[in-house]
Amino acid sequence: MCAGSVIDTNTNNTVKEIGVGLNPLGVAITPDGHFVYVANRQPLNITAVGNVSVIDIGTNAVVATVGVGENPTGVAVGSISGTCSGDCNNDGVVTVDELLLGVNIALGTAPLSECLSLDANHDGVVTVDELLAAVNTALNGCADA
Repeated sequence: MCAGSVIDTNTNNTVKEIGVGLNPLGVAITPDGHFVYVANRQPLNITAVGNVSVIDIGTNAVVATVGVGENPTGVAVGSISGTCSGDCNNDGVVTVDELLLGVNIALGTAPLSECLSLDANHDGVVTVDELLAAVNTALNGCADA
């Protein structure tokens, strides 16, 4: 396991090391400044499935690890505007299956990485209020759909 460094931009000193996957190469920050995504490539001489570490900037901790294709070397993020609470697959509709997944995430039996749109305040936890917002979206539709 390798580490990413948290740097104090006032002093340019490393203040913390955060453990991520093997051979981190690409880094991106979400537009809202809540998360950092780190692409973790496997050893250079091995073709293998890599992953992306998701770091919560508020806690400086890895909150999810997402499996991706072979040997990722970069990562990019875009604006999250237009996403609906509970729309896990970004198809503009919240289904009963997505609501059930939300309950499982809230109970801790499924990882948040399976439906990041449920975590409206980006604190790494799905609350009852966030589940109710997803139910409201299921009943009334996505505002931007």
